[in-house]
Amino acid sequence: MTERRSPELAPVVTRDVVRAVAIAAIGVNVALSLIDVWRNAFLIIKPPGALGAAALAASLAIPLHIRHVLYGLRGERPPAGIWTLAALAIVNAVALQFVGQGWTFQLASLVVSILIVLPGVWAVPLAAMVVVSPLFLLGTQWYSVEPRLGGMYLMFAITWRAATQYVPLRLMAAIRAIDAASGEL
Repeated sequence: MTERRSPELAPVVTRDVVRAVAIAAIGVNVALSLIDVWRNAFLIIKPPGALGAAALAASLAIPLHIRHVLYGLRGERPPAGIWTLAALAIVNAVALQFVGQGWTFQLASLVVSILIVLPGVWAVPLAAMVVVSPLFLLGTQWYSVEPRLGGMYLMFAITWRAATQYVPLRLMAAIRAIDAASGEL
């Protein structure tokens, strides 16, 4: 008489976790971008047409960034990633001109895309340059002297948002790699 073994639950659980975290990561990235667009409606000082420019920029930036996120979830670099990263950087630079300070939070998505697309030797210094850019764009004050945010605050906000978007992607890529290695064993 053969002994019946219970089915192994780990592969099913891992697949479910991967799927749930992937959906959550994509949802968080899209939600943060939409929140940034919506925030422009409530800014006291904003350029004329900032809300429309933010919506247009988000409609261009979100698909580019989500493409990078999808590959980042698998721990891979996207094909033609340099070109889509360059397009994302251009969209962000133009949006900063037309939307103004309200778009600065979106630089976190650019930082995440840089960390996904480029190798570490290039990614870390370039991402750091994007993170400190509010200091050059808005000044180094810690506080708000008029109805605009301080450069130091925005630098830390971009760092925090980029970390909350990037760390789960790296963890998910690590879980997938461990699952694949476990399957090989």
